[in-house]
Amino acid sequence: MKLQTYDVVICGGGLAGMCVARQLKLENSAISVLILEKNRFPVREAAHKVGESTVEIAGFYFRETLQLKQYFKNEQLIKCGLRYFFKEESDDFANYPEIGLSEYASIDSYQLDRGKLENDLYFLNKQIGISIKDDVSVYDIILNEGNTNHEILYTERANDMAEQSVSCKWVIDASGRRSILQKKLGLRRKLNSNCSSVWFRVKGRLDVSDFVPDDNVIWHQRVPHKIRYYSTTHLMGNGYWIWLIPLINGNTSVGIVVDESLHDYTEFNTIEKALQWIREESPFVAAGIESREIMDFLGLRNYSYSSKQVFSENRWACTGEAALFPDPFYSPGSNLIGYSNSIITQLISNYLSSGEIDKDRIEFYNQFIIFQNDWLVGDIQSAYPYFGNSQVESLRYIWDIVVGWAIAAPQMFNSIYLDEQKTGQIQNILFSFYNLAFKVRQLFSDWSKLSKGTFSFQFIDYLKIPFIKELYDRCLQKEKTNEQIIEDYTFSVGRIEEFVQVLFYIILEDCMPEELDKIKAPFWIHPPAVSLSVDHWERDGLFVPKDPPRDFSDINRQIRSLYTFHNKKNEPALLKLSSSGEVLS
Repeated sequence: MKLQTYDVVICGGGLAGMCVARQLKLENSAISVLILEKNRFPVREAAHKVGESTVEIAGFYFRETLQLKQYFKNEQLIKCGLRYFFKEESDDFANYPEIGLSEYASIDSYQLDRGKLENDLYFLNKQIGISIKDDVSVYDIILNEGNTNHEILYTERANDMAEQSVSCKWVIDASGRRSILQKKLGLRRKLNSNCSSVWFRVKGRLDVSDFVPDDNVIWHQRVPHKIRYYSTTHLMGNGYWIWLIPLINGNTSVGIVVDESLHDYTEFNTIEKALQWIREESPFVAAGIESREIMDFLGLRNYSYSSKQVFSENRWACTGEAALFPDPFYSPGSNLIGYSNSIITQLISNYLSSGEIDKDRIEFYNQFIIFQNDWLVGDIQSAYPYFGNSQVESLRYIWDIVVGWAIAAPQMFNSIYLDEQKTGQIQNILFSFYNLAFKVRQLFSDWSKLSKGTFSFQFIDYLKIPFIKELYDRCLQKEKTNEQIIEDYTFSVGRIEEFVQVLFYIILEDCMPEELDKIKAPFWIHPPAVSLSVDHWERDGLFVPKDPPRDFSDINRQIRSLYTFHNKKNEPALLKLSSSGEVLS
């Protein structure tokens, strides 16, 4: 009997698989797509899945690319940004230093009930002509060369595990951590990562606003209407963080994430141990959980990984956790799904129209998505050891939010990575930026080992920092011309270089004030040479910048206004920067 044939078969009907199917169908109305999913729909809502929290990149993908704006507005929660609390030595939650928005941002991101979303996508996708077989198990993917169709072998649980097969021009592995193709082809790459997590849901609303009495009017009014609950909340400590994420059904997701070089997974790998661990590390959260029903529990050890290849000229691709997984700290998982699915859609669309696959673009796409994943792992996990240091981590977060909005977000908002001309035009800008970013990453790590705690803060609303709001408004816009994209990246990197001047000076004030005398007027260092290795400054050209000094006094004032500086001995140094950015004697 002749095999039933599709243009595309997707192995896995979770978030990544459902989304790429929808994107393919929206882009090519005549395409035939089959999803093979192991679970039976409808799946359980509030399901055991990573990826409840999203940021602006994924928000754009869901809203614009998948044309789900009204759905997300009506059926999922609008998110109030990322939020961070630092316990430090305080026993009063109102005194915990806090980073977060005081109002909703102008560009939506979302908190996802993954079970509800996947159920809804099941029906939405069937409505536009996507075929879905659920309650089946894919046990092999037979890849063929040239233009010979691939064959997918699966069993139907509802039919006594009867063996079935289907053929296709393209196959997409969206099987989650089963990673069928990655394991079959030996593509898994281990990373220098030792981070692990457990998470569970509690019945009802677990709200940090309830950790502070209502009569503390000042604390409640700085983020009015109890909207802190709608943030992805991170409770920070050295080597770990605890998340609180609200779900549309009124329940709350709670997670523990650790660097195992500082906290052993076996200390919290059961629900009883996890609750005890939270009692010790975050008593306010523990008190909020005590009277609530625990709905489920799951854990992942050493969750980050990468791949040698994600897309192939032999008409296969991987997406979601079947491809790679970074770190949940900045909620980037759905970002990578958006990037990967858009690449896959372009590759398949071009193939169906021309019968050709551009091998050079395949190579670029593999490098792009693998770099995005691996950079996130290295950047985020390098900071776990000092997550509890509010001084260092707050400035690192401000740095990362600038980078995320100015450098990463335009890639999605203007599909830059899908356009060879656009990527070529900004390639040199990005290359120089990442050289700088690597040095800044090391700068923060070195500072964390030397920091003296000479300044502090109570509350930072990162979208009220004017130069950051300017980058947000400028860079998170769609339908820009090539000239505007180049202009934006040039402008953004310039602002980032100015921010580095401020960072470096503040860091020296805190941990190496005796070295400030080496800085000559006018103050302007070579950003890629920044470090705390004094004996490398001359060798690396720290004091021989390639650009003339610029006025960064606005950024200087904005950043300093966030903090209270305690070291009176250093206070004159804090005032040495003139309005033009010069160091005054």
